[in-house]
Amino acid sequence: MLKCSPSEAHSDTPGDDAATAATSGAAPGTTVIVAYSLRGGGPTNTVFGPVDLSLPIQQLPPATADGAGNTSTTANIPAGATGVPVWIQAVNITGPGTGVLSNSMAMTIG
Repeated sequence: MLKCSPSEAHSDTPGDDAATAATSGAAPGTTVIVAYSLRGGGPTNTVFGPVDLSLPIQQLPPATADGAGNTSTTANIPAGATGVPVWIQAVNITGPGTGVLSNSMAMTIG
């Protein structure tokens, strides 16, 4: 089962905060894409099945699962995003047009 676990890191410099989305349980060597929505928790139909994200859906850069099936992707959080709700979900691409969806999470940027 693919699991997505986002976290935030705060900096003393405004606009320098970052978020990391870690996944576990992916097939080693495959691609994992973490996606997010600032509009809601879906559902939205995709080629991988319904996701718990509302349009528009944004993607973080793809990551390759290591030998243990783990990935970690970091993205900058724009200044002024504090208090903004975000919905997050990942997909492990297992073949052309096929993938395994992770759990979904809703959180507020803090």
